[in-house]
Amino acid sequence: MRILGIDPGTKFVGYAVLELEDGTAHLIDGGTHRIGAKDKISRIAEVYNLIKNIIGQFAPDVLVVEELFYAKNIKTLVRLAEIRSVVMLSAKLQDVPVREFSPKEIKLAITGSGNASKERVAFMVSSILGLDRITEYDFSDAVATALCYVLRRE
Repeated sequence: MRILGIDPGTKFVGYAVLELEDGTAHLIDGGTHRIGAKDKISRIAEVYNLIKNIIGQFAPDVLVVEELFYAKNIKTLVRLAEIRSVVMLSAKLQDVPVREFSPKEIKLAITGSGNASKERVAFMVSSILGLDRITEYDFSDAVATALCYVLRRE
């Protein structure tokens, strides 16, 4: 089974492709994509094409994305909702099921604490997958999102 974890953001999109074999997850690919476009429609199109290309290259069985969380800045919340929506649309148009988890669920599954710091999440995903220390939090959050699916799947 292949799982694509996405950490959507307004400036960066983290992604991680995990392969689940015999109950063990392995990182196949991942990283952080900087959204270069300046205007809203171009940013949305860029993210759509990014997700479309990742799905085309790795053929995941499921795409997992973090649920929207409360933000004090309404403009940031709206922009994040737009990015999340285009991520899910890209998956849907390529017949890839989408699963969502709250930030608290992800942190709890990975670290045992729903209030864990980004540093702790990065440390734990590195440890779980036997990787060198991950320093890009968008990437480590995407890995954590995919791992949450592995740990919580029914």
